[in-house]
Amino acid sequence: MLRLKSGRIPEAVTDTRSRQAREVRSAAPGQRIHLIVQFRQEPSPEQLEALRLRGAEIIRYIPDAAVLVSALPDIPLAGLDLYWVGRLEVTDKISDLLYAGDVEEEKQVLVEFHPDVVPAVARAVLMGYVGIIENPDLPQFQFLVRGSMSRFLELAREDAVAYVFPAAPELIQGQPQFACSATAVVASYVASFGDGWDGPGLGAASLRFYYGDLSISLPSSLVRAQIERAMSDWSAVVRVYFSRTLMPRQDRSLDISMEVREHGDGAAFDGAGGMLAHTFYPPPNPDPWAGDMHFDREELWKVGANIDLYSVALHELGHALGLAHSDNPSDVMYAFYRLASGLQPGDIEAIRRLYASTAAFQPPPASPQPSTPATPSTPATPPPSAPDTTPPMLAFTFPGGSTYTTTAASISLRGTARDNQAVASVTWSTSNGASGAASGISAWTTPTVSLFVGLNVITVKATDTAGNTTSKSVIVTRR
Repeated sequence: MLRLKSGRIPEAVTDTRSRQAREVRSAAPGQRIHLIVQFRQEPSPEQLEALRLRGAEIIRYIPDAAVLVSALPDIPLAGLDLYWVGRLEVTDKISDLLYAGDVEEEKQVLVEFHPDVVPAVARAVLMGYVGIIENPDLPQFQFLVRGSMSRFLELAREDAVAYVFPAAPELIQGQPQFACSATAVVASYVASFGDGWDGPGLGAASLRFYYGDLSISLPSSLVRAQIERAMSDWSAVVRVYFSRTLMPRQDRSLDISMEVREHGDGAAFDGAGGMLAHTFYPPPNPDPWAGDMHFDREELWKVGANIDLYSVALHELGHALGLAHSDNPSDVMYAFYRLASGLQPGDIEAIRRLYASTAAFQPPPASPQPSTPATPSTPATPPPSAPDTTPPMLAFTFPGGSTYTTTAASISLRGTARDNQAVASVTWSTSNGASGAASGISAWTTPTVSLFVGLNVITVKATDTAGNTTSKSVIVTRR
């Protein structure tokens, strides 16, 4: 299926030639147009090469199993085992969020062009419909414009235009912005990349994560805590569970590191300012870096202020799980970074289209890991000569004390866990008989825990890899 935000699911072609003729009838003779060519399965290099040999310029991948091409309207496509071929419709190119209000009401919006459209041509197209507002923080294929909905609808009929969507208030006000630059960024008219790590349907996914070089001005322990805090936020709303591995380049693993300029993945950083981070989408992305997250080491990273590591990690993890960009400027997954305090309703709704909700489930058991890496990038730490008898360190960040009073019917606890070797699990139980596993390890979060009226004792236990445990309890009084 094509993962268009419009929700349109094109029907399979039975006659490629007649379908193609209907889709391109408005094109001028000899004029190259943009077509989406969707294969019945993920296209092989040989199929893509056959498409090129027939005169198509492949512009970008479109989830799932499709490519955007620039081609002559009568390009021969028979024999390529295609599912569908056609052009984007006007409704595919306009964000649903723009339809509210009077069609003649003036708005400021972002217009995205197909990546092969040169800026001079894009400007010429825009000037026939809307006013351009100059903004140096926009990618070269996006423009901030002023106009009415009726004009946007006319503009969307232009072949060069890919998508029209809301501009954040900060962009409209001219405040400095950082555009997301996830690698292999899908077009803004696409909602997600593939089915997620769990495959088709709404299931669970257990992923590993590996830390490479985290050298920046912040302490590495604080860097890890902010990244794992972001992981916990996603795990709190869907059945995606993260466990740390000491071995890089594992299957179903997110390798996370701070990088400088050219670092071997074909997506060089640009120093302070500009590109903050990038992430590789999960399968069907064939890249060996699928799921990996890279942060620009040269940025002035901070906690709780721009450039906030947690906010960027939260956004990038959304891409690592399969989400494309949101049209809503309030969402974490909007195309421009902003200081975040947590996931927004739009983010939660989007991720729950890929994975099962956490509401009625507990985490699956952790995936087994090899005892030794085949080719570790750095020597493994030798085991201690004496048995590990040191218990983990466990602390609550919410509630802040050993007692807490509330009128709410439930509560979610948060905290940290540390160990001289490694914490294996964090679990919780209540005096009411409920129990389960927390999301995250070094920065953990319990799911929503139901409270009886009166006293409730909630105990959290951290267990390290040697079997040592530490428990702490909080007394929660529900009035």
